[in-house]
Amino acid sequence: MRVAITSKSFNAPHWREFFDETISVDEVPRDCLKPEVESIWISTAIRGWKQLASSLMESNKVVVILTLSPSSEEAKVAFGLGVRAYLHAAASAELLQNVSTTIAAGGYWLPQDMLLRMVGQFNDVLPAKQVNDSKLACLTHRELEVCREVAHGHPNKRVAKNLGITERTVKEHLSRSFAKLNVKDRMQLMLLMNGNHFR
Repeated sequence: MRVAITSKSFNAPHWREFFDETISVDEVPRDCLKPEVESIWISTAIRGWKQLASSLMESNKVVVILTLSPSSEEAKVAFGLGVRAYLHAAASAELLQNVSTTIAAGGYWLPQDMLLRMVGQFNDVLPAKQVNDSKLACLTHRELEVCREVAHGHPNKRVAKNLGITERTVKEHLSRSFAKLNVKDRMQLMLLMNGNHFR
C-alpha cells in the first residue's frame, strides 16, 4: 500500500492513479502507521515534513519525499533523515512507478540532474585514472571539450556558457560523441571519462 501525504493546498490529479490513498492535511496524521502501508510519500508542502519523515523512519516505514522545488540542499536533508527517494512532486505516474520499483528492490532515487552533478564531483575527490587515449582519439577537439565538461556533471546550459557555444551545439557534439564512444547516455559518458569501464 502506497500513501501520499500532502497539504490541502497541493495535490496532483494523476496521484489518484498511483497512490492507494492520498491524505491532505494541515497536521501530521496518525493513521499512516498502519502495518499494511509499504511506503509513505511526503510532500514538502506540509509544514513539518522533516519531523514527519523522521518519526516515520523511526517506525521503520519506507519514506519518499515529493518536493515542490528540488534542490541539492533539501535532498541532503532528506537523505540525512534516511528517506529512500527524493523527486519532484509533479513527476509523472510512470516516473512514480519507476521510483516505487527501485525502492521496492532496496534502491534509492535521486533526480537525474542531481545524480549527474554528484558523479561529476567525484572528479575532485577520486584519484585520477587515465582513460585509454585510443578511445578518445575518435573525438574532435571540441567534442572532447564538451565531454570533459559533462564529466564534471555540468548541464548543457553551463557547458555552453563555459565553452562559448549554444546549447544546440552542445547537444550535437554530445550526440556525435555518444555514437563514436558507443555510450547510451550522460551517465555512461561520465563513467568512461572518469576512467571507469562498463559493458
